[in-house]
Amino acid sequence: MATIKLDKMPKDSLVRLVKELQRRADRYEKLDAEASTHVESVIVMRTRFTGEPPYVGWQGLGLALNEALDERDYLKSLLSQYEGSGVHPSTAEPRATDPVSETDDDVGC
Repeated sequence: MATIKLDKMPKDSLVRLVKELQRRADRYEKLDAEASTHVESVIVMRTRFTGEPPYVGWQGLGLALNEALDERDYLKSLLSQYEGSGVHPSTAEPRATDPVSETDDDVGC
């Protein structure tokens, strides 16, 4: 990144530079606000975020998101333990592999 020597720049160039930097700062601030709105909406809709303690403000959003991701990871690990075992994780009962027999297609014909 190049270093700009401000003391050697003409005043009109400094003014243009400051205006351009302000324009960029305003643009990035607007984009940041827009992005945070989208992120906040998704977290509020898909987690336990309530706005009540402990789910307050940005820290509450982060907490709700962390809990949701931890729960997802836990459920994925449970599912991977039971995959192929013939046992459904929610009931710990053997699950039917094919509840419809091959002859059921002929019934009623």
